Amino acid sequence: MLSSEQRVKIRHWFYAEHWKVGTIAQELGLHPDTVRHGQVDWAHFGEVPVGRARRRLSCFLITLSYSRALYLEFFFDQSMENFLRGHVHAFHAWSGQPRILLYDNLRSAVLERRGDQIHFHPRLLDLCSHYHFAPRPCQVRAANQKAYVSYCTSSCQCNVESRLPGPSASAAFENRTFFQRFI
Repeated sequence: MLSSEQRVKIRHWFYAEHWKVGTIAQELGLHPDTVRHGQVDWAHFGEVPVGRARRRLSCFLITLSYSRALYLEFFFDQSMENFLRGHVHAFHAWSGQPRILLYDNLRSAVLERRGDQIHFHPRLLDLCSHYHFAPRPCQVRAANQKAYVSYCTSSCQCNVESRLPGPSASAAFENRTFFQRFI
């Protein structure tokens, strides 16, 4: 477990000084496994008006286990294309990627699960081979394995819902100024 002082150092080196993940781990003398994990999930934010229609608003969340760095991206659906796009944008924003990403039983990631046998989506496996990371499933009914990304999901939902603009929500979503202020 990382101490609060280590977390502060990691955030400073990563965001302020733009250090790479491996350099930070080496500087702190951390075990390599603590810096290699990330967690991925979708969050649902209800419906928003876009013109005359109402669209579902979803948020792609990915967080790093060692630094608690969080990447959010909002989409109007939870399609496989947006799921993969969220990964790519997060990796570019972080200038790298974790070695292992943990997935809950997301339809975008897991096609079939029977006991311990997991069948991941082939397009996700293509992304994994391109970016050199391994997908890992969370165990069924093991909330401790995905606790932080679940916490981020619920806190983001509370923060966004309390700040949602009124009838001009469609304009805010179209030009993304609201979410730039939020993030």
